[in-house]
Amino acid sequence: MKAMMWRSAVALFVFLSSALAVAQDEVPINYQQVYGLGFATDQEVENALGTLTFSVTECADRGLGSISRSVRVTSTKWDYENRRVIETMLQRAAEFAWQNCQMHFIFGMSRIPPVHRDIDRVELYLPDGSEAFAAYNLLGDVAFDVGKSYKWSSVQDIGEQHRQEAAQQAAQAQQQQRIAEANARAEAESHRFWSSVWSGIKFLFWCAIAIWLFSIRETLARWYYSLTPHPAESMVEATMHRGAQLDGKAFAEIMRPMPGGRIEKEVRAQQALELAKKAHRYAEAMRVEADRIKAEAQLDAEFIMAQKELTRAAEVHEQAKARLDVLRKRVG
Repeated sequence: MKAMMWRSAVALFVFLSSALAVAQDEVPINYQQVYGLGFATDQEVENALGTLTFSVTECADRGLGSISRSVRVTSTKWDYENRRVIETMLQRAAEFAWQNCQMHFIFGMSRIPPVHRDIDRVELYLPDGSEAFAAYNLLGDVAFDVGKSYKWSSVQDIGEQHRQEAAQQAAQAQQQQRIAEANARAEAESHRFWSSVWSGIKFLFWCAIAIWLFSIRETLARWYYSLTPHPAESMVEATMHRGAQLDGKAFAEIMRPMPGGRIEKEVRAQQALELAKKAHRYAEAMRVEADRIKAEAQLDAEFIMAQKELTRAAEVHEQAKARLDVLRKRVG
């Protein structure tokens, strides 16, 4: 009895497996669009992306119904902005994966015919090798069996992201440039302001110097003229110190009224007064020296006179003594 039941179960299993395989081959695949705009014609795809080259980059059965399947698409042209072209490219990539990376469900102990299964990733690369677009996880509407409808979970416009990033970077660069220009303008304004302030300070400083010099112009003129001695100084100095004979004619020529301004004449007059005071002091010194010499000469004369008087007195004394001696001799 148990053997008959076991044989009946096996027969039923084989029948169901065959029926399932036939049903799977007959069920059409409903590929759902990403954007819902329809598919592009072959000519539109050729005009936009040129020749498309498909290659399976990953095709592996991980066991327990888990697979890994990815497709790389390379174009010879650059325009992938048309969403209908993208729809067609993704559909072709899915069909290429299903044809070139066939996976089998294992139902019971038998392997059923090839079925369309999930796709992990489809990547579109442009002629320069840069990745422009990617679609992720084409999944069916049945988790553990062949689905009737397949749809991409998400898509990513990598080129647009790169352009947005580039635009953002460009905007940041422009912002930084504007900030730098604003800082440069502010620095230039500050430099011009402080340059103007410094120029004003220097102008006021030199104006103050000019006013101060103007206020002491007479003092400076007197100092300048005082650097040159009086024209008669050398002649008077020679007469006083070296005993040179004063040339009256030359001295008179020097002492004639001289040309020049008021300050120069005042300086020369002051020099003349100082020179006259010096001459007076020298003359007074000479007079004192003459008086000293005269006094010494008078003392010498008095001394000589006294000496002579003493000599004469001694002679008179000797003469008187001689006469006295003669008289004593006569009287005695």
